[in-house]
Amino acid sequence: PRDWSSDVCSSDLGGSIAGLAAGIALVGAPWRLVGVSVSRPPTEVAATIDEIARGAAALLEGPPPAPVEIVDAREADRATDLAAARALRDACGVLLDPVYGVRALPVAAELAREQDVVLWITGGSPSAIELATLSGEPA
Repeated sequence: PRDWSSDVCSSDLGGSIAGLAAGIALVGAPWRLVGVSVSRPPTEVAATIDEIARGAAALLEGPPPAPVEIVDAREADRATDLAAARALRDACGVLLDPVYGVRALPVAAELAREQDVVLWITGGSPSAIELATLSGEPA
């Protein structure tokens, strides 16, 4: 298997991304972590992530984590995102929620053109089923 080089995770509050950042620093992995902000300005999300990640790293007595790149997806094209989520569901059986997962997918897809990517989804199963309802198709 190939090594992956980027991890993409959508965010509102930043806790999942902060945990990943602290863990990546702790194990010394050379991975790039990209956050996708769906509701708040990227600078605000980045500051929150940095604070949480540094706190986690200190508790683990590990090195400080690298800053996380934040992509602004607050004004994403919902129709395009929903179409991409349906295509992923139909092709691979992967369900994405209509708020976080669908906004992280285009970022992951763009990065995947040049490198291996892990799209990290931390929840949203009930909302993923809602996606089928919003799209007018059966789950």
